[in-house]
Order: sequence, then C-alpha cells, then structure tokens
Amino acid sequence: MPDRPPRLLIADDQADVLEALKLLLKGEGFDVETAASPRAVLSALEARDFDALLVDMNYTRAVDTGPCRHDDQGWWPSTAHHPWSS
Repeated sequence: MPDRPPRLLIADDQADVLEALKLLLKGEGFDVETAASPRAVLSALEARDFDALLVDMNYTRAVDTGPCRHDDQGWWPSTAHHPWSS
C-alpha cells in the first residue's frame, strides 16, 4: 500500500463537473487531477501514475473505458461516469 492518498485522474469536458468531482473526492482524501480532453488524459497518463481513472462516458470513442485497461505497465482500474444519471 503506498504512503500517499490514492491518485485519481478525472476526465470530463465540462469544467463544472470536473470541479464538483474534484471538490468531493479531495474531501474524501483522494489526490485528484483533472483532464478536459482525451488528449489531456493521454498526456497525464504518460506523465504520472494513477490508481484509477474516472472518464466521462462521452469519451468512449477516444479512450477505452472498460473496467480495466492494460498497457506495458500492467493492469489498472478505470470506470466511466455520466454526471447526469440518477
């Protein structure tokens, strides 16, 4: 277990959704980074390690949002969200 809070990357093209999720999750002890475009997501993933990725469902055409992603570093969990669902 790392000596740091879990690091999350949140991707959404709506600034208000990013800000709301960031405030909520930081308040729960997560280290949160946000990305407003699929290109920004990929840049963040190349620059840093994340424990989980929370991706707007509208990005499914540009970024694989299956339950887990695999790359040359191994498997990492991801999920897709839709902020307007009930």
